[in-house]
Amino acid sequence: MLSALETFHTCRERGIEIKRLVGGLIQAGPKELLTDELRAALRANKTELLALVPPRHSRPVFEYQISDFPGRHVMLGIPGETLEQARLILADRYAERLLEVSWYEYPPRTTHGESH
Repeated sequence: MLSALETFHTCRERGIEIKRLVGGLIQAGPKELLTDELRAALRANKTELLALVPPRHSRPVFEYQISDFPGRHVMLGIPGETLEQARLILADRYAERLLEVSWYEYPPRTTHGESH
């Protein structure tokens, strides 16, 4: 079995990118380049690989609607900002005209590739 460092270097040499995802997950791909041995090594060394892979920078994105301007609008938040904080900011700005606020992460989490 490959060590975490060997797995990391083997993936880099073969053009396989290892990403650190939210929630302590890793993703490696393109998946067609992964061998069974590498898949097993990624699973076995997940904790150590998380220390080798830099964290993914993400920012919250808030979509909102206001009554006097149809359609959805976007406000880019700061890392760690919550939906409730955004609601307060937008309510302060738009008062009773604010209809709805929702949240998503940018860049979005990918769902393709190999997740562990």
